[in-house]
Amino acid sequence: MTNIQGDGYSVCEEGNGIAINGALRLNSMDEYKTIQDVLIEFATKNNNQIEIDLTRLQLLNSSGITMLSKFVIHCRKSEIKVIMKWDQNISWQGKSLKNLQRLMPSLELIS
Repeated sequence: MTNIQGDGYSVCEEGNGIAINGALRLNSMDEYKTIQDVLIEFATKNNNQIEIDLTRLQLLNSSGITMLSKFVIHCRKSEIKVIMKWDQNISWQGKSLKNLQRLMPSLELIS
């Protein structure tokens, strides 16, 4: 089971997906690499499909947005199905996740 705990955040395997909770403010793409690797590994071992629950992720900085962008581009190229659950009441999510859909039109957003 995948579980990453950090200062104010967690990345946990939950059912048939990954939940990212808290406030993610890592300093660089290098620091986000572990999380990106976990997402890719989970999707690969789960029949090229992943559901990411962001409903409890209050904050994601620009490096985190970049990591998610690179992740969805990887998924698009690898034909991995991505579903993201999000919360309309968390301001960064609406705009940022819609931009991810431009990178991967098949990205399914569930609010």
